[in-house]
Amino acid sequence: VTQAFPVETLTSLFVSSKYTVHADDWSPLLSRLLCVEALELRGHSVYGFAQALNQESTGPLSHPLSRLTKLVIKNAHFNHPLGEQELAANLSAALSKWRPEDTKVALALTLIGCYVTQYQIEALDATLMGPTTVSGSPWTWGTRVSHETATESSIHEIIGVGITFDDYDDSD
Repeated sequence: VTQAFPVETLTSLFVSSKYTVHADDWSPLLSRLLCVEALELRGHSVYGFAQALNQESTGPLSHPLSRLTKLVIKNAHFNHPLGEQELAANLSAALSKWRPEDTKVALALTLIGCYVTQYQIEALDATLMGPTTVSGSPWTWGTRVSHETATESSIHEIIGVGITFDDYDDSD
């Protein structure tokens, strides 16, 4: 993201990290993502995002990412971190403040390779008033919260950011 392609023009964003991206890092960015319609988060980038989104969402009219229609979460453990900052709790709280009731735009939530309980899926479905798509076996990148299929030895070091700009023409 540069002056030529400011963050305010992004229409889609992909963030992947094996290291924690804290809520303090996400908070200043959220209010600038004015055009983002599709967001994909992978690994440890998810936890701080959910916390920041919950903190920054004071109601439907002031909600960051108000144009978001697609949210994909990959390789996250919905019971991590333990306690009040748990991903499931923060994401559900943030999404419950999402949009005014008269808004017809739905948010499609897809969870891929996440550790998530049936109860957490049902809570997300109720919050979004629609089904959450869940696929893949849990592989959660070393959260040190046990589950059956992910292990420390299966963690890969993947870090990356992909972006798509609004009104960007690369036909040159």
